[in-house]
Amino acid sequence: MTSERRQHLRQLSEAAERAARHKKWHWCRRENGFSDKPIWRVIAARLGLPLPQVLAFVNRLEEFANGASDRGGQRGSVGDFNPAEFAAALGMDEDDAARIFAALADPAVGWVSYDSVTDFHARNPDREDDTAADRVRRMRRRQRHMRAIAEMCAQGRMSAEERILVESQVLNDVDLSTAIGNVRCYDVTPRNIVTVTPEQSTRIASGAVDNSNAGARGGKAADQGADGWSNFPEPRVAPAEGSSTGGECYDVTPDSVDKSEAAEWLSSEGVRIVVARMAVTPQRAGVLIERWSRDLGDPMAMAAIVLGADNAELSGPRFHVSVSQQVARQVTALANGAPLPLGPVRLGPVAAGPLRAADEPVAAARPADDPAPIVSLPRKAAG
Repeated sequence: MTSERRQHLRQLSEAAERAARHKKWHWCRRENGFSDKPIWRVIAARLGLPLPQVLAFVNRLEEFANGASDRGGQRGSVGDFNPAEFAAALGMDEDDAARIFAALADPAVGWVSYDSVTDFHARNPDREDDTAADRVRRMRRRQRHMRAIAEMCAQGRMSAEERILVESQVLNDVDLSTAIGNVRCYDVTPRNIVTVTPEQSTRIASGAVDNSNAGARGGKAADQGADGWSNFPEPRVAPAEGSSTGGECYDVTPDSVDKSEAAEWLSSEGVRIVVARMAVTPQRAGVLIERWSRDLGDPMAMAAIVLGADNAELSGPRFHVSVSQQVARQVTALANGAPLPLGPVRLGPVAAGPLRAADEPVAAARPADDPAPIVSLPRKAAG
C-alpha cells in the first residue's frame, strides 16, 4: 500500500471520528414515570424547595446533557454545568440551582456521577433508529387516509357510522380501500383465495349447499340442525339440469316453507354463524345477511346456504366467498332458467366426396319427418 493511500485512509478515519463526535442529537429519551421518581421528592424535602422547581431543574439538566456533543463534549456530560445559566433559564436563585446540582451529585443519590448523568447512555444509546423512516411513512399514510375520509364525509359519500369503522381500521395501518371494502362488505374475489386441492374444492363447492339429505354432509346438516331453531325445515331442492353457472346450483321451491320463520332465523342464528365464522362484528354480519338476502330474494334459500356453509366448517374469506358465490349462482339460475337441451344426432362414417366450399349455399331445411342427418367425426389417415 502506497503512502498516499495510507494517508488518504487516515484522513477518512479522522473525518469519520470528528463526524461522530460532533453529531447532533435533537432529542433524548425519558421513560414513562420520569417525573414521578421518589428521588425528586426526597431532594425537594431535603433542600426545602418546591417539587416543581426540582422537576424543572432535572428535566433541563437532561436536555443539557443531551446537547453536550454540540459543545464539543461527550453526550450525557454535564461537566460544564453553570449555576448562573440554569438560574436565569428557570427563573430561580443561583444558589438554589447550585444546591440542587450538588444534591444530585451526592453519592447517596448518584444521579450525577463523574460529571455525567449516570443512566443517560442506558436510555439514549448512540445509534440510529432503523425503524424511524418506516414509522414516519406509516404515520404520513394514516394522516393522508384520515384527510381522505374527512373529505368523503363532507361530500356525503360516507356516513358517520361508516366513518367510525373505517377510521378504526386505518389507525391499525389497514389500507383505506381495504377498510372501506370491509365496512361496506364488498365481494372477495377468487384471487384472494388460497389455491386448494381438487378434493378440497369439491368439499367447498358442493358440501356447502348439499341440504337435500341425500349425501353424507347433507345428512349431517339435517341431523344436527342449528342451535336455537330445532324445527328448521329442510327445503325441497333439485339440481338444475344443464346449469351453466358453474358448480352445483339448486332450485329451492319458495312455497315449501314459512319465509317469515326463515327470515327470523337469519336475523338471529344466521348473524351468529357469520360472526363466528368470519370473526366480524354483529353489525357487519347483519349487513352481510341483509345484502345476501336482498340479492337472493328467498329467505329459505338464504338460510339453507348459510347453514350449509356452517356445517362445511368454512371460516374467514372461504366462508364469505362460498356463500357469495352460491347466492350469485342461485340468482343467475333463477333469472336465466335451465338451458334448452340439444337435439338428437347420429354418428356414422364420413361420406366420400369433396368438402363444400365456404361460399357454397347451404342446402334447404329437411322436412320434420325426415330422419336426422348423420354427423361424422373425422378419422386419422392410416399410415
